[in-house]
Amino acid sequence: NVGGEHFRTSMETMASFPTSFFGVIASGRHTVKFDDDGSFFIDRSPQHFPMILEYLRNGRQSVVAFASTQQMDEVRLEA
Repeated sequence: NVGGEHFRTSMETMASFPTSFFGVIASGRHTVKFDDDGSFFIDRSPQHFPMILEYLRNGRQSVVAFASTQQMDEVRLEA
C-alpha cells in the first residue's frame, strides 16, 4: 500500500537490494505492521512507484525511460 494504492510483489523482489529500504523490511530486522491482507503502508506518493518496483524486479537491466529531467529527479527523491 503506497500512498493508498495497492501494489503486489514478492518478499524476494523486495529483498533483491538488501541495503535498500525494501531490503531492510524484507529481512525481518525491523518490526513492520502488516495489515490483515498482508500488505503494509508506505507513506509516499504512488505516482512513480511502478518504476521503483520494476527496478527492484530487474535491477540494472531495467529500462526506465524518463519523460523529463524533472520526472527523473522525482523518482530519485522517491527511491
